[in-house]
Amino acid sequence: MQPRSTDVTVLFYNYAIVLTAGYTTMQIDIDSRWTLLAVGFVFALFWTGYFRISIFPKLVEDDEEDE
Repeated sequence: MQPRSTDVTVLFYNYAIVLTAGYTTMQIDIDSRWTLLAVGFVFALFWTGYFRISIFPKLVEDDEEDE
């Protein structure tokens, strides 16, 4: 299975979500694992919505052009 450009896009997008949650909890100086998970979940919901509305349609267009 060959990686496609969409796979790389999704990988970096997910990496950005993890970094956003981690950086935010570091800036607020929170040491609780549960708070980190909660903040990460909130960011995941936000970024998933953004992905679905903004990025996903562009990826689908790129796949249709490749075929």
